[in-house]
Amino acid sequence: MDLLINQYTHTQRYCLRKAAFGLIPFILNTTQDVTYFFESLNYKENIGRIEWIELNKNRQIIDTGPADLGISTHLSFPNVFEHKGAVYMIPEAADTHCINLLKAVDFPRKWKKVKELVSGVQAADSAVIGHNGLWYLFTTHGSVSNMTIDLELHIYTSDSLESDNWVIHPCAPFKIDVRGSRLAGALFRKKWSVISHCSRWNH
Repeated sequence: MDLLINQYTHTQRYCLRKAAFGLIPFILNTTQDVTYFFESLNYKENIGRIEWIELNKNRQIIDTGPADLGISTHLSFPNVFEHKGAVYMIPEAADTHCINLLKAVDFPRKWKKVKELVSGVQAADSAVIGHNGLWYLFTTHGSVSNMTIDLELHIYTSDSLESDNWVIHPCAPFKIDVRGSRLAGALFRKKWSVISHCSRWNH
């Protein structure tokens, strides 16, 4: 995937500006094609946007472009997933002070906001997973102070994805540590466990 993004950003065939780079890809598989979503960070503006690359079954790039999320602030971590025949995304948009749930209306190009899962937080790297009849939202945001915005791992729960009642776990934050509180990709299952890759940031 790093090679694909490198080709996308450094050849004239694709439209991403040269003064940019791609981060943390998320993958959505359909019947025949694979679509990668990733953050395109513009060096000059220091603003991230979400881009996508579509591949056919032979891993050839067949289409590319920006994703219109209807959000004008910095965007990253495009956590994309399917649920009940629809495609959703939870991007990082910390400057909106909420965790937004988006649904594709013209996949992969255009998305609309359908819910604010959590309000009043500057959250980073949020992801959800359904498990044993409940939905779990993993996210990183500060509660102790503004200095811990990237350090605190919180978990919220709900009985449905598009719920108005996401409740923070009473034991949160589960971790306050630069070495592994932020997610580094989608959540996944392995046997009976829910697994997350975590990133390590050096400050």
